Amino acid sequence: MEQMTIESAKAFLESKGYYTRNMWHVMDVEGDYTDEEKLEIIDSALTNEGTIEYIFGAISLRLTDED
Repeated sequence: MEQMTIESAKAFLESKGYYTRNMWHVMDVEGDYTDEEKLEIIDSALTNEGTIEYIFGAISLRLTDED
């Protein structure tokens, strides 16, 4: 299988409707953690109820601001 570059992978996902302009990497997590632990930390931060509510609230605000 051909090796896909990060940019081509992002372009493919965007062509399918996914938002890819805000990506996180294990290097974004400071501390003495394994890469697996860092991915779990990122996942926890992005999937907690407060973060999700904030994002949907910001999207909703943006939609009502355009009216």
